[in-house]
Amino acid sequence: MNAFVPKLMVIGCLSLFLLLVGFTAPVHGQRTPELQFEADPRLAAVAERLESIETSRLRSVMRLVGLDDPGPPIRVVLAVEGSREAQRVPSWVSGYAVGSIGLVVLLPSRSPSYPDRSLDSVLLHEVAHVLVARAAGRNDVARWFNEGVAMSAGRLGLGDRMRLVLASMRKGSPSLGSLDRAFPSGPQAATRAYALSGAVVRWMLDQYGDRAVADVLAGVRRGQSFPDALEAVTREPPDVFEARFWASLGSWRKLMPLVTSPTLQWALITALFLLAYAMRRRRDEARRAQWREEDEAERAIEAEPWRVETPPGGWVN
Repeated sequence: MNAFVPKLMVIGCLSLFLLLVGFTAPVHGQRTPELQFEADPRLAAVAERLESIETSRLRSVMRLVGLDDPGPPIRVVLAVEGSREAQRVPSWVSGYAVGSIGLVVLLPSRSPSYPDRSLDSVLLHEVAHVLVARAAGRNDVARWFNEGVAMSAGRLGLGDRMRLVLASMRKGSPSLGSLDRAFPSGPQAATRAYALSGAVVRWMLDQYGDRAVADVLAGVRRGQSFPDALEAVTREPPDVFEARFWASLGSWRKLMPLVTSPTLQWALITALFLLAYAMRRRRDEARRAQWREEDEAERAIEAEPWRVETPPGGWVN
């Protein structure tokens, strides 16, 4: 009996260990979307570099949209200018996604423009669209929401905030529905729509929690319309949701006319010029003082050379 107890404890501990391994091992294998690259031979080096994208960034997008399983591999095509893939979109578009079939197309020859800062961010943005489609069960969601989620996969920097404020000051406060029509209207309208869409989604995450995006997509996946799913999460009608978002920009919009006024800009330029001038004068005065000390020391030596002390131990040649 006494010998049986230790054996039972060992078996129990081993079983617990295997159980924990069984629960944790698949998680790491399932939470990273698999990207399968196809590239024109001239873009092989670019594809090789993109293949090293940090998996943690992909997993963060999965958490944002609420996916536990990324689904089948995502096909990433790197196309050259003039190809059939490039001809399907305007010249200012550097990448696009077809979420329903898990396809991402990148056009490296087109310098990434806002909202993307590099080809890596274009890839992450477009992969996010595919994951949004999968999280929604391939049902429709508003374009502003889709783009806002893709932008939220990155970070909101100072440039994004400035674009947001400038965008919110032009043409008043558009409805979120009108943003959907702005994306294909041209680069300027699209830039404004990107900035506002990203801001709405980030504001929603701040107001309703980190699960807000995932819960909206889960509602759409269960068969709810997008407006109904959004209202179920926010617990307020869409028009109230929009009004609260625009109200949140009030302080920025009041401050922006002052920040962008020509008077303040010239005042700042003048202040910077005066500061630079003062620093330059101080540096020149210090240099002249050093030169005077050196000149005085040389004159003293020339006048009374016998006062120069011999170092201990004599001079060394």
